[in-house]
Amino acid sequence: MQARALGQLGMSASNEGRIGDAMALLSESHDIDREVGAPSEIAIDLVRFARVLAQADRAEAAVWLLARAQGLREELGIELPSDARKHFEDAEARARGDLGEAKFADAWRRGASLALEDAIAFALDSSN
Repeated sequence: MQARALGQLGMSASNEGRIGDAMALLSESHDIDREVGAPSEIAIDLVRFARVLAQADRAEAAVWLLARAQGLREELGIELPSDARKHFEDAEARARGDLGEAKFADAWRRGASLALEDAIAFALDSSN
């Protein structure tokens, strides 16, 4: 419950343009999800990180996390909840617009090949 609240606060901070606060709150949320072993929530965490990174004009990094989140979702056989799906679509559209199709596809391939631990470490490093 606390992780969900922190995640929502992080997205609210992002909506207000407070990128640093958003990343810090999402990092706290992710720490809880990792501690309790919630892989479906970790997929959502990656999507949230990606949306904030896309908003912060870090499109390539956002795509890496979107691709890995998609892979994790497929591995788990889950669908994203509607709010996370919206964040995914927003980040994807913004990153695709910023990068263009060829660079987007290249970033997607690289993100999809990341080990989950590497994607998480990348997301957490991006929050600093």
